Amino acid sequence: MSTNLSKPVAEYLDDLKERLRSVAELAADQAQSAQADYAEYYNRRAKDKHFAEGDLVVLAPPNAGKLCPRWCGPATVVRVKSPYSYLVDMGDGQVRHLHANKMRCFVARAH
Repeated sequence: MSTNLSKPVAEYLDDLKERLRSVAELAADQAQSAQADYAEYYNRRAKDKHFAEGDLVVLAPPNAGKLCPRWCGPATVVRVKSPYSYLVDMGDGQVRHLHANKMRCFVARAH
């Protein structure tokens, strides 16, 4: 059985390595472009949540199942630990450390 190769193995491997490198660069450029598009689309409607001490907030329940209430509260922000981290007084003497994504401003509605 004869093996008739058009190129030597070393040359073939060098060519393959170069083609893989160029395809990897192309994929990285495409991924970076897609990531920028995803971020731009998300940031269109994204808003920062900031609360001050004394603000009333409602809290997302930890296990939001079908039969659980959608929001708990109102609770009071006791202290701002960082731009998105707060200490919240639950009203029963319990103080919890929560992220801003788990809270919303409390809006009192009259029925």
